[in-house]
Amino acid sequence: MNSKIRIKMGAIEVEYEGSEEFLKKELPELLRGVLELHRESGESVNDDRGQGESGDNMGREVEKESFTGTTNTVAAKLSASSGTDLIVAAASRITLVLGKDKISRAELLKEMQDASSYYKKSYSANLTKYLKQLVQADRLREIAKDTYSLSASELRKVKGKL
Repeated sequence: MNSKIRIKMGAIEVEYEGSEEFLKKELPELLRGVLELHRESGESVNDDRGQGESGDNMGREVEKESFTGTTNTVAAKLSASSGTDLIVAAASRITLVLGKDKISRAELLKEMQDASSYYKKSYSANLTKYLKQLVQADRLREIAKDTYSLSASELRKVKGKL
């Protein structure tokens, strides 16, 4: 008799179709192997990171650390002194404080405007130019039209300053 089994732990997935006898003999070892692979991948057993491309975070989990504060606070900690710096501060707050991995252009602008100590009206007029500069410098990634995320290297830099 043939049996079918599918085991998924986070991003690791094993699927088997074959004899029931093989499963009876080998299933415990198979489960140990999958669990070991899962541990080596750095995910916890209860982790739901394996969302793939359809998940909210596109397979990339935003680390849950205790970052708090407004965009003004983040901008101050990052010593923001330009429009591009304020965009990075806004993206950092959205990513680290609000826990969102994908950021729309409108969200960035709203966060920038909320940072009243740093925001200048000219930043709105130059937003397209600033975003283009940040994408070219690999500080932001354009993941879809008018949708951005912090690059991994920029995220590490920001975390080091916060």
